[in-house]
Amino acid sequence: MRHEGAEAHDYSIKVFWSEEDEGYITVCPELEGISAFGESREDALRELDVAIDLVLEDLRDRGEPIPEPASRKAFSGKFNVRVPKTLHARIAEAADEDEVSLNTKVVALLSEGLAGPRISPRRIEPRPASKRSLRRK
Repeated sequence: MRHEGAEAHDYSIKVFWSEEDEGYITVCPELEGISAFGESREDALRELDVAIDLVLEDLRDRGEPIPEPASRKAFSGKFNVRVPKTLHARIAEAADEDEVSLNTKVVALLSEGLAGPRISPRRIEPRPASKRSLRRK
């Protein structure tokens, strides 16, 4: 699919400090190999916008496909994840204790993980069995 109307502000950017370069580096994940440098974050962002605009102009001039900006990608809201049986059981038990569906519990746990500064593995601690789950056994 071609994304002719894509502009620099449509693309995602990552900014990080480089000790080696003693400045900020910005990259655009959708446009492989594109990066920029600046002594300040603002300078690096401004330079990356220029680089993205130049790359998009060049791709259009050569009639090459324009990579899709991440902001325009559509997601279905569904994905499959394989987990160990023990983890599945622990999450199911936690959902039972909270009286919610397994899906609702997984969404809540994922949301909690994303609410922090970074996504990191999180251990789900086993909880004592509820009276309700003991009655089912």
